[in-house]
Amino acid sequence: MLTVDAVDVFIQASHILRSVSLSVGPREVVCLVGRNGAGKTTTLRTIMGYLRPRAGGVEFRGQSIHGRRTHEIAQLGVGWAPEDSGIFADLTVAENIEIATWTRPGGRPAAERIELAYRVFPMLRRYAGRKGPELSGGERKMLSIARALALDPDLLLLDEPFEGLAPAIIPAVSEGIAAITELGRSILIAESNIHHVPEDIRRLYVIERGAILFAGGLQDAWRERGVTPARWRPDTMTLPLIPTAVVGSHGKPGWWFAGVKAYERGEFGPADLEEMFDDAVHAAVRDMETTGIDIITDGEVRRLDGYVDSYYAIIKGIEPVTVRRKAGPWGYDQQTRYEAIGRIETPPGGLGIVKEFESLKAHTTQHTKATCAGPLTFGSRIHPGKVYKGVVDVAERFAEVINQELRALVAAGAEFIQIDEPARGNVSGEEMARLFNLATDGIGVRLGYHICFGNRFGRSRFQRTYEPYFPGILKSRAHQFVLEFASREMAELDLWKTHGDGRELGAGVVDVKGFAQDTTEDVAKRIRRVLTVCPAEKLTVNPDCGFGWSPRYMCNQKLAALAGGAALVRKELQGRR
Repeated sequence: MLTVDAVDVFIQASHILRSVSLSVGPREVVCLVGRNGAGKTTTLRTIMGYLRPRAGGVEFRGQSIHGRRTHEIAQLGVGWAPEDSGIFADLTVAENIEIATWTRPGGRPAAERIELAYRVFPMLRRYAGRKGPELSGGERKMLSIARALALDPDLLLLDEPFEGLAPAIIPAVSEGIAAITELGRSILIAESNIHHVPEDIRRLYVIERGAILFAGGLQDAWRERGVTPARWRPDTMTLPLIPTAVVGSHGKPGWWFAGVKAYERGEFGPADLEEMFDDAVHAAVRDMETTGIDIITDGEVRRLDGYVDSYYAIIKGIEPVTVRRKAGPWGYDQQTRYEAIGRIETPPGGLGIVKEFESLKAHTTQHTKATCAGPLTFGSRIHPGKVYKGVVDVAERFAEVINQELRALVAAGAEFIQIDEPARGNVSGEEMARLFNLATDGIGVRLGYHICFGNRFGRSRFQRTYEPYFPGILKSRAHQFVLEFASREMAELDLWKTHGDGRELGAGVVDVKGFAQDTTEDVAKRIRRVLTVCPAEKLTVNPDCGFGWSPRYMCNQKLAALAGGAALVRKELQGRR
């Protein structure tokens, strides 16, 4: 029925799928298994026509479909339930299901197809009048599959149908998929957790780094050397209770600054700079691993000045404006600002964040986090000029740019991505959430949201309070909020107690703005206070912000205190169990 033959797919300059081949026969259930970022979603999106292969082909019922548009493929009888559900938020459950019958008219009557969708997922019948935002994550998943079933497809593509679901809802989704199987429909499931793979599947494919490692039966896969559950789902490797993480940047070695100056004077060429960057990443990773940090970054050491300044230098459609004050003590009014003179575009290879992440993965086997500035961060220093209507339009354009960058990050294997945004004060929590959701639309990995007061030269830029942003900011799809507490003497912890909403908290328990050394006991004391408003199972501890404006030795001392304080509290908690 479906044949994917030696498909190669590129996203921007990244080679994502490498000669991927698989097949699904009539009435077969086939599973494509791999970790987040291995290429599962890219494979399904290629089948559906969202992406076109550079080599190889896709056939459905003997017809080549890799050159067809998505709606044409759907009309041929291929249903699609994406990882993020993709339901229409403004439509009710009933309307979402009905709309599928318009896409592929003919065949069985629409009423019969709608009734079948409700029969497979009876819970949805009770919620027929509810709109998307009123549904839980599990209910949205069921609706997405029900809508695809109402298309009356011969083949269903289900992307991560169990991802992020509460344990109580998983049986209902499993029963629905089993019911679809009994109807004789062919199904291709993309899944990252081996425990969710149906036992009666006909065939299983294991994908890693865009290439098929294994094809065969489920039991054969367990016995195959080199193909293990840990390879399929690395994020099942356990993090400790209350894991430690960094926010982003790391204290740079003195030779990093000397190298940048040499490059600016023309004494370093591009190859010299690249060599220095590689060494700096190695040093940052070694520091984080040595001090005992559980979730690390590349230290953002490839970003030459500040956080987004290096990106402004390569973004097209903007030009710098004159800095009005250059003399005297440094202030945020001395940052270079820009004006839009054309459509904002990135170079063909993107902003380079994917390259940063790939370099990080080449230097470590630990849990990692990729960081990316958000649309407000990128847009805050760009005047709309005559090209854009206002600052909101600029931010929305950057949300599109960031979304493409994040998709490439996921394709490169990123499993945890943090978006960094400023607490500007003049932007509501709801608007911040809207822009975050635009930037992360369709991104199915764990998402962090760092709300920053500013830290250039150790100075804050905005009023240091989160109160104006809650509860509106909770409308974002972030899994974790990374917030600053230590430098504010742990103020506003009560906000999390009131509005935490069961989300994860990345609590800042190390003061990056203060030059005084945090001790292990200082950090432990702060963690104990955070535990009064956030359960340990939902807590990650980190510095307040990045260490990019701190001396390297001080950064390492503070990271060691972070790891030590977390270990102390962890021991206390485990001792009580």
